[in-house]
Amino acid sequence: MRPFVLALVLAVGGAPSHAQEADPLREAAEAYVASEGVQRSIDASVSAELIVSALDAQLGTRLSPEERDAIAGVVSEEMTSIRPAMEAAMVDAAARTFTLEEMEAMTAFYSSGPGAGLLAKMPGFTAAYLEAMGPDLRDATERAMARAAELATPD
Repeated sequence: MRPFVLALVLAVGGAPSHAQEADPLREAAEAYVASEGVQRSIDASVSAELIVSALDAQLGTRLSPEERDAIAGVVSEEMTSIRPAMEAAMVDAAARTFTLEEMEAMTAFYSSGPGAGLLAKMPGFTAAYLEAMGPDLRDATERAMARAAELATPD
């Protein structure tokens, strides 16, 4: 009976969990992404308010305020629905990109007063930047799309 139980344990779950070692780099990446400042930054990035700013910058007055707000709400809902996957991807990317020392420094900075303040102000900064650059961004996007269409169109 004992060999059967051991074979079943190994087939279903592998070795006992105490054999697993902690990965300090992954733990640091998880701590960074879970930190209050990064979480607030993610909150802002999926917020309807920031999406409204981006829509205004890209589409200007082509949408009514009602259409813009409805679209921003839909985009915000969809972005929020993938938030767990977004956070998991952030953890993976951070663990592959940064050293343990860098992640610990980023977590400490964004958890500090100045770091948290910087992250809190970033949505307002982004909205102001998009508002100022909206017409230029729209024009550049239209020119780029027209040029791309010319490249993709066979002669």
